[in-house]
Amino acid sequence: MSEQHPAVTHLLAAHAEAETVLLRVAAERGILAEHAPDAESFCRVCMDPTGIGGRWDCSPWPCRTVLGLAKAWGWEEAT
Repeated sequence: MSEQHPAVTHLLAAHAEAETVLLRVAAERGILAEHAPDAESFCRVCMDPTGIGGRWDCSPWPCRTVLGLAKAWGWEEAT
């Protein structure tokens, strides 16, 4: 069995990594869309996670979920 040329190996690894990043970005965009702020600047999901009405988490947007996604990309909330 012959070995792959190092350039081919590098190209395949880069493609796999890029595909993984694109999948992660697509998934996180979906999460961001779900956790978008309402007209009063509260997260629609975290404000009412049960969907039956009422406010559970009255922290202003961005919610903890959005902040967690941002932190995973290296962003730290300015305090």
